Amino acid sequence: PPLLAAATVLIAWIELDGFDFRTLHETVRRIPLAMLFALQLMALLAVLEMTFYDWWLARRLKLNLPARRLARYSWVANSMNNLVGLSGLAGSGIRLLLLARDGVPTRTATLYSGVIMLSVPVGLAALVPLALALGQASLAPGMLPSWAVRAVLIGYAAYLPVFLILATSRRVLHRVLSGDVRLGLDGGLILVGISVLDWLLAVAVAWGCLVAAGAQIAPLTFLAAFVFAATLGVLSLIPGGIGVFDASLLVLLTRAGVPAETAAAGLLIFRFVYYLVPWLIGLYLGSGLVSRAAPPLLTRVARHWQDHPLLGLLR
Repeated sequence: PPLLAAATVLIAWIELDGFDFRTLHETVRRIPLAMLFALQLMALLAVLEMTFYDWWLARRLKLNLPARRLARYSWVANSMNNLVGLSGLAGSGIRLLLLARDGVPTRTATLYSGVIMLSVPVGLAALVPLALALGQASLAPGMLPSWAVRAVLIGYAAYLPVFLILATSRRVLHRVLSGDVRLGLDGGLILVGISVLDWLLAVAVAWGCLVAAGAQIAPLTFLAAFVFAATLGVLSLIPGGIGVFDASLLVLLTRAGVPAETAAAGLLIFRFVYYLVPWLIGLYLGSGLVSRAAPPLLTRVARHWQDHPLLGLLR
């Protein structure tokens, strides 16, 4: 991952020579406040869609959790996973902690969180053939041969049939996740559908952010660029794909004719509305879920500082 990140940033540095940060600042300032609120609402709805993973799988595994609590757990796990990432390990670990807190057996909780971890990236793999069919691999920087770009995309697309085999075979699922449940082909396809919708909503939010920043790029061209950049971001294992995803998409957009400053402004807003704000909401919803009671001395100190005027000003 460090080598991939370094190579991506180096390519971006070479491709984006002469980047003007003042123009970036002015581009962001010109975006109307009402449009920013609309983009934020779109992003929150996109993150909310990710609760379908939890809702469907909880029904399949017969987890008797109230819908409101399940939605809360899902938001906390998904918003943290979007920001921290690590190929789904962050969200999976949080789900495991929260389900164990409610007394769900460890094997069931592991299967539940593991299946969701494996389901999230499969939608991107399903979109790769569409990106290749659009013939946008040529957007990749000239220093990368087109065959290498296609090899990475085709390699990632192979995850789709692997996931369906995992879902339809009880033995394979048991060996991977120690689960005694067979999801079946219908269940696998449902999870693929949820994941595809998840990724398409993310693409729609990102495209909306770019349009708000003044970019003129066809939706299908942007879809192909997003899929390629997101594939590199997932494979990098870097939290949230930060650096790899952003630099890759920035280079792809500039090669598609979008000014670098406009593309950067759109990506900056996308990071804010799709990653940061939902994560802050997730922190609020998750506060107190897995915390321990503080020792008496620490409690007294915290109460003293609660009333301190300087701390009040900082809050």
